[in-house]
Amino acid sequence: MMLKKEIIATNVSVRVHLHKAMQFKNENELYMNVDKTLMNKSIGNATNESEITFEYKIKDPADLKKMENFNVDYLTEIPFQAIIEYSKLDGTK
Repeated sequence: MMLKKEIIATNVSVRVHLHKAMQFKNENELYMNVDKTLMNKSIGNATNESEITFEYKIKDPADLKKMENFNVDYLTEIPFQAIIEYSKLDGTK
């Protein structure tokens, strides 16, 4: 007998914004903006076992050199932001 996993959230979506020196890798380009620093994914329903992962990398050195107001030698941290939106089972967000 297969146990059904309990849904804990609906209409789940994830938006991840990387530092301009980074880009996503191994992700469908339909989910990303042109410079591959912003990814939007619609997940649907979530259970207490749901997971999402993503991979990213530093952009090619040639692309980094083309960026205005950016010098990789002064890069000391690489922030990113993840925004997860969902609806509770009672319909509230």
